[in-house]
This record gives sequence, C-alpha cells and structure tokens, in this order.
Amino acid sequence: MRLLRMHESRLIGLVIVALGLFAFFALIPIGIVTPSNNKSLALAPDFWPRIIASVFILMGIILLISPARYELSSSVEQFCSIVQLTRLVLLFGILFGIYIATPQLGLVLPSMLMVFGLSWLAGERRCKLLIILSFFGPIALAVFFIHIANIPIPLGIFEFIYG
Repeated sequence: MRLLRMHESRLIGLVIVALGLFAFFALIPIGIVTPSNNKSLALAPDFWPRIIASVFILMGIILLISPARYELSSSVEQFCSIVQLTRLVLLFGILFGIYIATPQLGLVLPSMLMVFGLSWLAGERRCKLLIILSFFGPIALAVFFIHIANIPIPLGIFEFIYG
C-alpha cells in the first residue's frame, strides 16, 4: 500500500503552477503572434492558450493549498497505471489522427470520429446515443462558428458546400 503524502501533492502542485506561469509569461508571448488591432479579446489568437495556462495555475494552487492523503493499494495502483497508460496512448493517437486528417478532411468529419472514439474510450457504450452525438455535435458547432460567429473553420473536402 502506498500513501500519497501531502508534500508529494504540494510538489506536484508547485510543478503545475510553474508550468502554467512559464506558459503564460514565456511560451505564449514568444510563440503566438497577436495583432494589435483585435476588436474582440475572445478572437485573439492568444486568448484560449492564456485561459488554459490560467487554469493550470489555478489547479496547481488548489493542489498546493489542499491537504492530500490518499491511500493507494499496489494492485489498484498497478491496474490503474496500465489501464490509464493505454487510454492515454489511445487519446494521443486520436488527437494525432485529428491533426493529420484536418487539412484534407476538414474539421467536421474528423471531429465526428473523435467524439465517437473519445466517448467510447470514456466508457459510453450506448451506440445510438454515440452516433447521434457524434454526428450532430460537430455539425452544430460548425454551423455556429460559420454562420453565427462568422469564424471560418477548415472544411476540407466539404469546401464545395460554402464555395
């Protein structure tokens, strides 16, 4: 049996805060070019990366200030690490597939496959629900971004619809 001690939790929190601060103050300003004439803060290229870095900082602070004492049995720890590692590898495989497929297929079709795959990976087994959400979710988001928010998204082989 292994005990996750308070100092380990605080060390993890400190590392997460450091990563968030590094991303917020170094990586994002250096790596993302932001035009000075932005009309909307939410449309700025650095908006969502800064939000994500802020969430990292907040989660790290929560780990720093919260007491942690978790008992982990070795068999549960070993099982969880194997299952979680497999799921993590599959997650990155799906995300890499989306990255590769988006220029050719656009964002909608790969997103449909991603929603289905990630929902299945998370344990959802109701196929009818998976198919409905996988189909209509990305289409609804695409319609919102294209027609309501006027934000173009890559459509790939479906460019003829709007061209």
